[in-house]
Amino acid sequence: MSEQIEEIFEKFKNIFSSRQEEIKTFLKKHYGHLFKNQIIENVEKIDATERIEKAGFHPELSSWKNIYGNIIVSSCEIINGKKVRYDYKFSFVEEKLSEEKIEIVENALNEVKNLESKLLFDDAIAKVDEIIEFIRLDDDKVFNKRLNDRRREIISAKQDFEDSMGKIRLLEEKLEEQKEANDLNAAIITCEKIFEISRSIKNVELIKKFRDKLEKFKKKQAALEEIETLETKLKEYQKQGNLEGALEKCDEILKIIQRSREPSLLKKFSDIKRDLEKTLDLLKQEREKTLSTISELEKEVESFQAEGNFEMIINHCEKIIFLSNQINEPAIAEKHVKIREKTEEKVKILAKIKDLAKELEELRASKNFNDALKISDQILESCKKIERDDLIKKYLNVKENIQEKIKDLEESRENLLQEINKNEKELENKRNIKDFKGALNTCDKLINLTLKLEDEGLKNKYEMIKKAILEEKAELEAKKEKEKKEQQLLLEKARELKDVIPFEEEDVLPLIEEFSINEILKGIPDDPDLLLEEINTLLDSHRVEIKEELKNKTLLRSSSGELLELNKEMKIKPPEKESKKSIHEVASGFENPFDEYLEEAIISDIIPFNYEIEKIELNGEEVKNMVEKSLKKEGLELNWQFTNVPPKEKMVINYDLRRRVSRTIIFMLKDQLKIIKTHSRLKQLGFEGLYEAELPFTNNFGELEGVVVEDIIPLYYLHVIQKPKDELPAETIVADMGDIIKWNIGTMKNETKIYNYMLIELYLFEETKIQYDQLNRKALDALEQENFEESFEKFKAIKDLLEKFT
Repeated sequence: MSEQIEEIFEKFKNIFSSRQEEIKTFLKKHYGHLFKNQIIENVEKIDATERIEKAGFHPELSSWKNIYGNIIVSSCEIINGKKVRYDYKFSFVEEKLSEEKIEIVENALNEVKNLESKLLFDDAIAKVDEIIEFIRLDDDKVFNKRLNDRRREIISAKQDFEDSMGKIRLLEEKLEEQKEANDLNAAIITCEKIFEISRSIKNVELIKKFRDKLEKFKKKQAALEEIETLETKLKEYQKQGNLEGALEKCDEILKIIQRSREPSLLKKFSDIKRDLEKTLDLLKQEREKTLSTISELEKEVESFQAEGNFEMIINHCEKIIFLSNQINEPAIAEKHVKIREKTEEKVKILAKIKDLAKELEELRASKNFNDALKISDQILESCKKIERDDLIKKYLNVKENIQEKIKDLEESRENLLQEINKNEKELENKRNIKDFKGALNTCDKLINLTLKLEDEGLKNKYEMIKKAILEEKAELEAKKEKEKKEQQLLLEKARELKDVIPFEEEDVLPLIEEFSINEILKGIPDDPDLLLEEINTLLDSHRVEIKEELKNKTLLRSSSGELLELNKEMKIKPPEKESKKSIHEVASGFENPFDEYLEEAIISDIIPFNYEIEKIELNGEEVKNMVEKSLKKEGLELNWQFTNVPPKEKMVINYDLRRRVSRTIIFMLKDQLKIIKTHSRLKQLGFEGLYEAELPFTNNFGELEGVVVEDIIPLYYLHVIQKPKDELPAETIVADMGDIIKWNIGTMKNETKIYNYMLIELYLFEETKIQYDQLNRKALDALEQENFEESFEKFKAIKDLLEKFT
């Protein structure tokens, strides 16, 4: 399609004055489909400049098709400064008629269209025949075909018109029958059908006729629907006894009947209106009698109110409410509903006063005067509400009597309360320090005081506290027993290892963990190397823990019994850079925060097992005798006790600690994977700064598989492996916690493997290096000067220096 257009513009390019590309795009957009299967025979430029005066100069392109279907594109252009218009005709077929004949034919066809629109089909056909005869001699096949097609269209339209008119006549007969039967809904539907057929054949007269009829039917239908709605409301008002409302609706219906001209309903609703008016007259007479009766009853109600006869007030109000509702007087009814409700409330208050009076006497008999006083106030308040002066006077006297009784008891009660408050504070302090025996004795004292006070509420309170203390006592004892058993179990398990690893029961508690092999390894690999590799990965999450905090718990009790409990963790400080010893330091202790003496202070410090204690100082003085200590799962616990500490005085406990070598052993035994975690102290060798750590591991379980041993050498030491001499570690890792040395033993029979490390403190190593360099330099200088005796002495000094480390 677009290719043909391009070819046309190339072929006739000399035809176009300007705007060639715009015209090409315009044709592709609006007439592209016509170029698909048809061939342009010619392109002609027609000068239509004279039409600018009538049609105007339009910059946009416009187009149309002539009777042959050829396309004319109109283009307004400016050439040499002048406005011109050219009509470019794109011809698909040859035009055999002259321009004059085409104009005559087009005018005749417009006349045919006009005749057809007026339903003058025969005249339109005759006009088409006249055109055919007019161009017969021109032998224009295209034009003849289009005229014959037009003739057939008119004949078909004539036939459709006649068929539609036949349908309309039948529907008109049906419409008359429906009107006679007063079937309004069916008549509307039929009328709508006739109206639609009339529109389809464009019969203006019938369209107007049946539009008017349809509008009339719909108005009538709307009127009947409105009447039906109003009649429903009228009946509803009649049922409710609202005759005025019913009469109002009846009047509205009669107005609609007059407006819609429906006389058939006029008699019906006129009769209804007449009956309603008669009934209303009768009701008015009855209403006057009822109002008179109500007035008499109201006077009697006033009289009963003055007498305080609540029963008769309620009785008469019920009658007035009933009569008011009969004559539709809601205001009167509402007024007496309120009077009745208020009176019923007074009856209830009077009954409540009787109940309260009974309760009051019981409280006075049981000497519960405070509650009795409250009840007397409630009775007096109720008496004021019902305006009973006789009862008010009676219960004012009762209240005065109760107040006198309360005054007599207040002095003795105040003494008892002071005693209770004192014992309550004592009870709280004893519970805080877990002195359950003393707390229970104090609780019994409080219960006896409440019996004297005759306060059942307080008695129940202290009995509940006593029960809670007994439960706390039992819970604490159970907890201590559980901790004792757990600690005993850890010790027993550790003692079981005494033939396997060294066990310093006073300082280190080895820990053993056991897992199902299937649970932690998901089965045993066949390849031993793969097994060791998997076990090695477990060390990242299961190796012995290197802790760096001291846990402290401090309990302070002042001389007045006030208790303060403190829990904290202190960071263990590593050695200073300039320090000549690998000593770690941490301080514990307390300051008396009270303005009085401390009766007792108990301190519990837990030092991690990966440290051993080198020295302890208390307030700067070295502690010679070790305090009470015990092995806990978390570390070595040291317990301190101080008494009679002056106000604001401090107790500072300084610990000098040395890191131990920490060890993790993993092996498989039957279907279990066992992990042993322990720590070994450093033994000084000859002089300060040189140490050894000997860590034997004895297998007395039988043949073991997957044995891995990992040792963590503390920071601030250089280490040398003394034993084993014939093995090398599988891996050595430099880490923040120290050097990690891993031994992959694999299979191990009943034997003992001894691992011995020599450790040199860094400061000693650096000092030795300096001494060696100085001696070596002096020996070489003496040798160079041939001072053999001095050189020999220096080399001998070097030998003596180095032999210390062998």
